[in-house]
Amino acid sequence: PGRKVIEQASANERQVAIALEGGDVVYFELDAAGMLMEVASKELGLAVACLDLGPVPQGRVGSSFLAVGGYDSTVRILSLEQASLLTQRSMLQLSARAESVCLAEMAKDGEGGGGGATAAASSSSSSSLFLNVGLSNGIMQRLLLDPLEGTLSDSRQRFLGAKPIKLLRVNIEGSPAVLALSSRTWLSYNHQGRFFQTPLSYEGLDYASGFASEYITEGLVAVTGSSLRIITIQNFGNMFNQTEVPLRYTPRQMVQVPGCSRLVLIESDHNEYNETERAFLATAEAAATAAGGAA
Repeated sequence: PGRKVIEQASANERQVAIALEGGDVVYFELDAAGMLMEVASKELGLAVACLDLGPVPQGRVGSSFLAVGGYDSTVRILSLEQASLLTQRSMLQLSARAESVCLAEMAKDGEGGGGGATAAASSSSSSSLFLNVGLSNGIMQRLLLDPLEGTLSDSRQRFLGAKPIKLLRVNIEGSPAVLALSSRTWLSYNHQGRFFQTPLSYEGLDYASGFASEYITEGLVAVTGSSLRIITIQNFGNMFNQTEVPLRYTPRQMVQVPGCSRLVLIESDHNEYNETERAFLATAEAAATAAGGAA
């Protein structure tokens, strides 16, 4: 309406929600003819920082909830049921402003199992709806969302990086997962009945999305700086994150510098020359070869 600007938006296969400047939320649905129709609107009275509709659950025509993060450091769960459209079901006070929110259906730790299509089929009946909140202070908060009442419980949080967290839904091994982008990139996923939240051995990403092609059945397409990357994720289920650093010689001793995150390594090899000696020997060998050729 008028000159109001759309500040935030979210969509799935059948629903669209937008937030206008001033705090108005407008909700749309696809009708039976495939036309996008405005169904309801609500004036929240606060500036909206982020929102998310969540995926359409299996066997339903749409998501039941809309998560709205405000600049007042709160997250509100609004109902999308026809009898109570945009009615607030619960509210969560946060320690900082929500940079992003993400609703995802994932198996609880210890439920489901297997991999690929088997995991997706076995966890479809045992999956739970989780609200993931990425805060501006680098903390990710994960809460269980009741599918009937819309109440929040079982809050868990973890510090992921120094930058505000962007949350994105992706598919891993045929099941939903959540990608968190901060100063490092983290992946939250289920693997063989267990929940994992691990950093990726890759540089920080600015944005990412799921990607599939003829040669890559399941991967990510990502933007970092001015470059576009296509990434595949491997070694699922590893508890530790590692980065390989090539060394010139064999490491003999290692110590951490007190008060900082630096490591000092001593490298040496038996009967090995350093770079200066190697350069001198190469020069001498070249000179000897040239002298022999002249003789």
